[in-house]
Parts: sequence; C-alpha cells; structure tokens
Amino acid sequence: MYNVSTVDCSDVSRIVSRYEADKKIRRQLSTTEQIVLAFVYSEPTWLPEPYTHPLRALYLLGENWTKQAIAYHLEKTP
Repeated sequence: MYNVSTVDCSDVSRIVSRYEADKKIRRQLSTTEQIVLAFVYSEPTWLPEPYTHPLRALYLLGENWTKQAIAYHLEKTP
C-alpha cells in the first residue's frame, strides 16, 4: 500500500481539466487518457476497445498512471 497524499496527480489533473473544458474531446484523447478518465469518473462504459475489462485497462496503465488515477479519485471525488 502507498500513501496517496504523496502521489503527484498533476498528469491526471491536466487530463481532467482538458475534459472538463470540453467534454466532446473524450474520444479524441489517447487510450491511456481515456482509461484514466473512466476510472476517475467511475464510468466503466468509457473504457476504450480492447480495454473494456477493468483489469486489462489497469494492466495497460501501469503502476504510475494507476497510482495517479486512484490518488486523484480518492482526493477529488465524493
């Protein structure tokens, strides 16, 4: 386990800010960015093909992106 308060979420914050500014861009984002948004917003239907299974999506993200997405979600969402 790791302390989420020590994780730098600036990459995820940037992706979320871009999405919040223009929600139409979600499908234009990279696969990694789309997966991050799906996890941050708890929207599994946003997972892009062929990463529609959450475990496959997590595997693609890797450790750093996964930690950032989890930390951002825990800190920023109700």
